[in-house]
Amino acid sequence: MPILNTPDFIFHNAIDFYKMGKKRATELFANDPKKDPYLWYHISAPAVNLSFSLELMLKTILILEKGSIEKKHEFVDLFKDISELSKNKIIKHFESSKPNSSEYPAVKFSKNEDVETSNKDSWTTEEQLLKILSTHSAAFVSWRYSFELSNLENTTESLEFDFGGMIRVIEAVANYLSDEIRNKLTTNSHISPLS
Repeated sequence: MPILNTPDFIFHNAIDFYKMGKKRATELFANDPKKDPYLWYHISAPAVNLSFSLELMLKTILILEKGSIEKKHEFVDLFKDISELSKNKIIKHFESSKPNSSEYPAVKFSKNEDVETSNKDSWTTEEQLLKILSTHSAAFVSWRYSFELSNLENTTESLEFDFGGMIRVIEAVANYLSDEIRNKLTTNSHISPLS
């Protein structure tokens, strides 16, 4: 029986949420999303899975570095708590990764507008990684309750999710964990590949 608060357990769950989110995003964006409005009914599930995956990965790093974690959920706060050495290595993984926004676009829902999509292929710097973390810091909660957008009084309210950017950040963090922290995990660890 696994111990639920171990880095092994948390990281394996993060990988599973990542795989489910990416698989569903891949299915949704296989065709031109602007040609099938029903695709947009399914955006929340991959956004939530990818967001939760990143939260769990950041918490895995914090448990490995500090032995415990505070009850925080926002990516920016979690990332700030990671050591500078770990941050720098994650940023290097991010900078060396290939942008994938042509395959996974950014989406934006607004209360009174159609869904917008865009491609962002220039996300290669530390500032861009931090912008993705900041933009998506509360994505897990926001997208989990995306149905509440229609009940909001403020017509400027919107939801954004950059699938390509988030996948790229998650892969940078996962590669960091696989490369740099594997030896700190239990000897029975079977770190799952991302693909």
